[in-house]
Amino acid sequence: MYETLKFIHVMAVIAWFGGGIFLTALAGRAARTDTAALGTVVRLGGAMGPFFGAMGGIAFLAGIAMVLTTDGLDFEEAWITIGIVVYLVSAFLGGRVLGPRYERLGEAAAGGDAAATETARKAVVSITMVDLTLLTIAVAAMVFKWGA
Repeated sequence: MYETLKFIHVMAVIAWFGGGIFLTALAGRAARTDTAALGTVVRLGGAMGPFFGAMGGIAFLAGIAMVLTTDGLDFEEAWITIGIVVYLVSAFLGGRVLGPRYERLGEAAAGGDAAATETARKAVVSITMVDLTLLTIAVAAMVFKWGA
């Protein structure tokens, strides 16, 4: 059971984290191209919101299930606590912070307002970098089992 849950957990994290990196890189490339290209990427990012939410949720639930069904794993271990906290912060950032900022970016890009588009893009990139940094910390905590 542990190996199956770990596989599901790792695959979901790969999709969640990798998708975030890909979308960020694509948005950076599009921003250097033109506003219309950035608008397309923003629409893609908006469409991917449920995917990111699902992958994060699957990773979280598989991780919780591993702890509940595996002797020797405990919620009090630092690396597990870090993973839970990062998931909760990332879910908040994605759903409550990035979502509205993506909408503003899409509106600015659709309206052709270059200054507003750039301001909104910078806000999205800054928040995304915080999110990806937190996810990197969680992955490191789990791989190296900090505090175990």
